[in-house]
Amino acid sequence: MKSPELSETDRFRVGLFDLGLTTLPLLSNLVYFALTAQEYGCSKILDAIATTNSEILFISKLICSTKFIGKLRSLVALSIINCDLDDLFQLFNDKSTLTYLRIEYLYNDNYDADNKWNLIQVNTIHLKYFTINNCRIELKFIQFMLNKMKSLKLFSISASQADMINAETWKFIIEHSLINLKIFRFCFDYNNDDVYDEKIKKIKQFQTEFWWKNNWNLPQDDGC
Repeated sequence: MKSPELSETDRFRVGLFDLGLTTLPLLSNLVYFALTAQEYGCSKILDAIATTNSEILFISKLICSTKFIGKLRSLVALSIINCDLDDLFQLFNDKSTLTYLRIEYLYNDNYDADNKWNLIQVNTIHLKYFTINNCRIELKFIQFMLNKMKSLKLFSISASQADMINAETWKFIIEHSLINLKIFRFCFDYNNDDVYDEKIKKIKQFQTEFWWKNNWNLPQDDGC
């Protein structure tokens, strides 16, 4: 069976891709790389980047096995647009030496919680700066990760789940796990008119000396 011929546009794209694979190993001083491609060629590109000294990587999704991220020996900063919780846990196993991680959208496609607690096999995650701009996972999983981040200096999170507005849990996490935390930015936008009074009650739990003295951004009753 004869393979379909590529259009002129597709041939141009493949040509650029092949050129990129040839050129990347020559860029030994490459510091920043943005990978917006989908599955096609992702692992080959990361293999090529592994030969450089890239320190900063921006990707749209952890669409390749995270073991390729682990090959980037100089990598210290990673930004991801869409990230599944299971992939994030595996990333920490393969690249626990990251110091900066920013995730635009963190979600959980696998709700089998009983199998998640063994997914992070390292005892320490060396992040110092961790940002989640749209968090759609439960607080217990956030706590599970933060318990391993003793070096964290900045943590920023925006979420809309009701369980996130829990002053006592956050106080416990900060006092027992985040001993080096300097900046805590959080926005809990829980919009449900049926339980508005309950939301106000939870927000008032943050109006104590512990939260005031640290001058952290506190959740407001009008959302983020």
